[in-house]
Amino acid sequence: MGLLNYTTGQDYDTSSDQLAGLSWNQLLAMRNSNPEAQFQQLIASYEHRAYAREQVAANPLMAPMYAGVLIPGYQAAKASGLLSARTPASLDELMAGQHGVAEGLADWWRRLQASPDTAR
Repeated sequence: MGLLNYTTGQDYDTSSDQLAGLSWNQLLAMRNSNPEAQFQQLIASYEHRAYAREQVAANPLMAPMYAGVLIPGYQAAKASGLLSARTPASLDELMAGQHGVAEGLADWWRRLQASPDTAR
């Protein structure tokens, strides 16, 4: 299945998980480019994953807070109506955020192993 980025004209293959390698800023720009509900549903999980990955990679001490409080709390706030968002609460978004936390820790660990002085 293809997904067109209206901003750049790039076509992404969602069946190959090509979107998983994009940055949070790239995915946010894509989400902002098209308000259609179906588009938002397709890209939301990738955006949540990228955000968590980048935040945790930059500050691994935040991993427990993201995994245990922020990610589930955000979904709970959406589910309860306390927070309005472009997509409803979903298990896919929650799991994508958790996946992003794990990826962020792995990214940080790889940077630490490659250059111990710069990964802090």
